[in-house]
Amino acid sequence: RDIEAGRFELRTHDLPRKPSLRIKRSHSHTRTNKTKLGPSIDERPIEVQDRRQGGHWEGDLVKGKRVDSEPALLVLTERTSRFEIIIKLANYKASTCKVGLQSI
Repeated sequence: RDIEAGRFELRTHDLPRKPSLRIKRSHSHTRTNKTKLGPSIDERPIEVQDRRQGGHWEGDLVKGKRVDSEPALLVLTERTSRFEIIIKLANYKASTCKVGLQSI
C-alpha cells in the first residue's frame, strides 16, 4: 500500500511479484443452501453464555490439511472450567468423529 501511495521511489512494476490485496466487501452474504442442524450459538441460554453453570461443552475439529485421509484432532472444552478433552482421529470423516465421541 505504501508503494502504491508513492511513499517509496519503488513502483509496483519494479517488483518481481506484486502481492494481491484482499478487499473486504461491505455487503453481507447469506447462505441459501445452509442446512439447519439446530439452534445457533447466538441463541444459547444466558447461563451458558455467562458460564455460570457447569456441564456445557463446546466441540471443535482441528485439522492440518483439507484432505480426508489426514489425521485430525477432536477438541471438547467445558465452558466453565475450561477442561479439555483432545482425541486424535485417524481421518476427517463423520464416522471417525462419531467413533471418537463414543470412545469418551
